Amino acid sequence: MDEKISFSLSIGEALVLYEWLAREEPSQHVSGAEQRLLWDIEARLESELPMLFN
Repeated sequence: MDEKISFSLSIGEALVLYEWLAREEPSQHVSGAEQRLLWDIEARLESELPMLFN
């Protein structure tokens, strides 16, 4: 089952979320699957926010 959902963020919201994800350290309270998801979201945000790397 590979159904998908999508949602929109403003550039400002995406930047705040990216910064938070990049700053967070893996926690003992986060499972491996949850950490993988957070890393995947961070990577997707990186690809959508090229201004971070200019």
